[in-house]
Parts: sequence; C-alpha cells; structure tokens
Amino acid sequence: MQNTNPPSGPTPCSCMKMLQLIVDGEATAEEEKFLRDHLAECIPCYEQYQVDQLIKTMIKTTCCGGQVPQTLAEQIRMQIQANGR
Repeated sequence: MQNTNPPSGPTPCSCMKMLQLIVDGEATAEEEKFLRDHLAECIPCYEQYQVDQLIKTMIKTTCCGGQVPQTLAEQIRMQIQANGR
C-alpha cells in the first residue's frame, strides 16, 4: 500500500492515511519522519496514533496471534470514535 501524497503538508485525511501506513509498518522513511515530526506538534493526531497503536497491539496479543484484520481494527476505531473516546 503506497501513499501518493507528498509529505510536504498533508491534509487531515491524508495525515490519517499516513498514520495508518506507520501503524501498519508500510510508510517510507520520509513519510515516517514527517509524520513523527507532525505528531510531536499535533495533539489530535498524536492521540489518534496512540489509539490506533493500542487497538493493533490489543488485537494482536489477545485474539489473532498474528496480523490484525483491517476490517476489525476499523470497526473498533469507529466504535471508539462514536462513543466519544
């Protein structure tokens, strides 16, 4: 999965896409550096990153023993957002 947005100033949507690339371990070194710098300054993105990492870790360690099914992670993320975290 390759991100076509240049890391020169993502929109919130592309920022979230880049976030997922990092969480999934698929970001380029340039994308990862840009987003890590961004996370240091943007609390909402940092919080979302933490939630995504936690979800992925919980699923991996408790039920799947391997890769987290993307649909399951997305359903959990939507449920958390719907409940106002």
